[in-house]
Amino acid sequence: MFASNLRFAVRTLLGSPATTLAAVVALALGIGSTAAMFSIVNSVLLRPLSYSQPDRLVVAFAANPSRNIPQFRVSIPNYLDYQNLNRSLRLGTWSMGAMVLTGGDRADNLVSATISPGLFDILGVAPRLGNNFSADNEVPGKNRVVLLSHAIWRSRFGADGSIVGKSIQLDGQAHLVSGVMPPSFRLLDQTAEIFVPQAIVPSAMTEEDRGRSVLDLVGRLNEGVSLEQAQTDLDSISARLGEAHTDLNKGWLLRIVPLTEKLLGNSRSGLLALFGAVVFVLLIACANVANLLLARAGARLKEIAVRAALGASAGALIGQLLLESVLLSLTGGALGLGLAWLAIRALVRYGTAALPRLSEISIDPLVVLFTLAVALATGVLFGLAPAVTFARIDLNSVLRASGRGTSGDAVRAFLRNALVVSEVALTMVLLTGCGLLLRSLWTLQQVDRGYQVTQTLTFKVALPESRYKDMAVARFYGKLLEEIEGTPGVELAGMARDVPLSGANPTLNYVIEGAPPLASGDQPRARFRLASADYFKTLRIPLLRGRYFELADIETSPAVVIINEALAKQMFPGKDPLGLRLRCGIPGSAFASIVGIVNNTRSIGLDTDPGPETYYPYRQVVPALMSFVEGTASIAVRAKGEPEALTGAMRGVLRRLDPELALFQAKTMEELLNDSVAQPKFRTLLLVAFAAVALVLAVIGLYGVLAYSVTQRTQELGVRMALGASSADILKLVIGQGMRLALLGVAIGMVAALVLAGAIEKLLFGVKPWDAAAFVATPALLLAVALVATYLPARKALKIDPLISIRSE
Repeated sequence: MFASNLRFAVRTLLGSPATTLAAVVALALGIGSTAAMFSIVNSVLLRPLSYSQPDRLVVAFAANPSRNIPQFRVSIPNYLDYQNLNRSLRLGTWSMGAMVLTGGDRADNLVSATISPGLFDILGVAPRLGNNFSADNEVPGKNRVVLLSHAIWRSRFGADGSIVGKSIQLDGQAHLVSGVMPPSFRLLDQTAEIFVPQAIVPSAMTEEDRGRSVLDLVGRLNEGVSLEQAQTDLDSISARLGEAHTDLNKGWLLRIVPLTEKLLGNSRSGLLALFGAVVFVLLIACANVANLLLARAGARLKEIAVRAALGASAGALIGQLLLESVLLSLTGGALGLGLAWLAIRALVRYGTAALPRLSEISIDPLVVLFTLAVALATGVLFGLAPAVTFARIDLNSVLRASGRGTSGDAVRAFLRNALVVSEVALTMVLLTGCGLLLRSLWTLQQVDRGYQVTQTLTFKVALPESRYKDMAVARFYGKLLEEIEGTPGVELAGMARDVPLSGANPTLNYVIEGAPPLASGDQPRARFRLASADYFKTLRIPLLRGRYFELADIETSPAVVIINEALAKQMFPGKDPLGLRLRCGIPGSAFASIVGIVNNTRSIGLDTDPGPETYYPYRQVVPALMSFVEGTASIAVRAKGEPEALTGAMRGVLRRLDPELALFQAKTMEELLNDSVAQPKFRTLLLVAFAAVALVLAVIGLYGVLAYSVTQRTQELGVRMALGASSADILKLVIGQGMRLALLGVAIGMVAALVLAGAIEKLLFGVKPWDAAAFVATPALLLAVALVATYLPARKALKIDPLISIRSE
C-alpha cells in the first residue's frame, strides 16, 4: 500500500514540475542554511574538545581587580608557587615563540610552543609517534628535545616514520625528535608547529623574575573538585603570596575559567543568534512552500472529492498529501545538505580568523541526522495547511462547482494570507537585525585607528639567543632596516616589538621621576613598545607634540621615550609632559626623557579603546635583556607599490644577512585589519545572506498570493472593468490587497524586532539595539520591495478582457 501511495505521490509531483521545482528550491535554501548553521554550532559549541575529559580543563591567568587588569600572564616563580601549594588542580604552562629550522638547502621559521613537560599529560593527549616529554626535560641541558606537529612532520620531513630519535637543528642547536603529535591536535587556540620543553631552575629564580609575566597556564581539576572549590583554594594562595611578596604580588589573583569558555569567547552568543536567524529562514521557506501547495490544492479539489466519493477516508487523504509534502522536503533536504557541504568547505578554506575551531567544522553523521529530522519535520509542518483544508471537504459542492466557489476557498484564502503575513514579519525581524549589524560593522571600521594600513607589509624575525646576545641584537636590526630601505620599491621601514593588531600587547609598570614612591604592584602600567626611528613615519602615526625618535637615539645617548595622548592625559592632566622623565619596569633601565607625544592607536582591536602606551628606542634597552625583550620583533615596510610584491625581496635581504634566519607571519596591515574584524564581518555577512534569502522568499510568497488571487478573481475583475472601473481602480484594488498584507506583516515584525533586538546587543559596536536608523530603513526597504511584488500581479489584472472573462462563465 505504501509503495503504491509513494508512486502516486511521485507522479503527482512530477505532474506539476514548476510548482515542485519552486518548492524544492525554497526548501533547499531553508534546510541547507539550517544544516550549515547547525554544522557550525555543532563543531564549535557542542562537539567536545579533542582532549581527555575536557570539562575538567581550565585556563588560569593573573588578574588585579583593584587596578582594573582583568587578565595577564603569570611569572615563573608565581607559577611554581601556585603549582606546589594548591591541592585542587594540576597546572601546566605554555608560551608561544618562533624557532628557525635549518638543514638541507633552506631555513624555515617555525611557530614554536614552549611547554611544561607535563602539559600534554594534563590535556590528556599523546603523540601519534614516539613519546611525550618526561620530567627530566625540564632540566636545562636535558631540554634539547622536540615534538613535531603532524603538519610539519608531513611537509618538512615527508612523513618519515623513522624521524623519532633523530637530531634536527633548531636555532643552531641540535634537538632530538621525541615524537609526532596527532593530526587533529591543537594547543588550545594556537597553531604551533613544534613543541619544546620549558627549562626551569627554581633555585635560580630571583625576586625580579617574579615581576616578569611570561607564561600562559592551563590546568586540570582534580577528581571531585569543583571549579568554585579550586578558585577558593587559589584565592587563599594569592593572599599568602600578596603578604610574602607585597611589592610585586599585592592585589594580584589567579583566576580560572573553563577552557571551553575561554576558547569560545564572544562566539557563543553570535552563533546562537545566527542559528535563531536561520530558523526564521526555514520557517519562511516552509510558509512559502505551504502557500504553493495551497495554490495547487484549488486545482486538485475535484480529484480529492472523487477519491473521497470512491471511499477514501479523511485520514487516507491527509496521509497521501503529507506523504507528498514529506517527499518534497526530503528532496529539498538532500539538495540543501549538498549546499551546506559547499558552504562549509568555503568557510573552512576562506574563513581565516572568523571562528574558533574553524578547522574542525564539518558535515558529520550528527549533522546528517539533524538535516533528516528537519526535513521530516518541515514536510509535516508545511503539509498540514493544505491537508487540513481537505479534512472536511463538501463532496456535493465540489463536484457541482468543479472545485470553485466552495466554502473551502475562504479557508484557503485566509491561510494563504496568514502565511504571507508571517513571512513578511519574520523577514522584517531578520532585516532589522541585519541593519543593526551592518551599522555596527560600518561604525567599527570608521573608528580612528591612529595609523594607516595601506601599502604596508609586516613580518616577524626571531633571533636565536645562542647567536644573538646583548648589543648584537640591536646591531642586527639596524643593519636589517638599512638593507630594507635600500631595496627597490621600499619607501620606509620601521621596527617594533609588535605592530598594531598583531595580537601581542605586553604592558609594564613605570615610575615618574619626582612622584611619590609606590610599591611595584601599585605603580601605573602602560603598553610597552620598542620602536626604531622611522617606525611612526612608516605607519603614519601622527606626532602631536615634540619629536619622533632619531638615528642618534642610541645606547650611548641620553635615554628618551615617546608616550601616547592617552597616557599624557591620564598622568599629566593640564601639564606639558615634554621634558619630564619616567622609567620603565625593566630592571636596570634608566630614567628616560619624554621627547614626543603621538596619537592614540587602537592596537588590540578596533573595538578596544586606546590605553596608555610608551615607546622606547630599541637601541636603548638594557643590553643584557635585549635577547629576551627583542629576540622576536616585527618589521613594517611601506611600499611604493603593492606591498605583497616585496615579500620575496624581504626574504632575500634576510638571507643575505643571515642564511639561517627566516621571516614569518608576513601580512599586510590591511590583512591584519581584516583579521581583527573577521568575526563581526562573518556574523554580518552571514546574516545578510540569510536576510536576502528571506526577502526573496517573502517577495515570492507575496507575489504568488496576489497572482493566484488575480486568477481566482478574473470574473469579478472583468465585471468591474465592464461596469466602468478604470485601470487606476484595478491597480488600487490589487496593490491595496498586497500592501495591506505587507503592512500587517511589517507591523508585527517591528514589534517582534523591538522585543528581540536586545538579544544581539553584545554583538553591536557604537549602535544601540533600538537604533532609529535601522528601524526606519528596514520597513522602508521591505515595503518598497513589497510594492514591486504587488505591482506585477496588478499589471496582469489590467490585461483581463472583460468580455472574455464574463463569457467564460
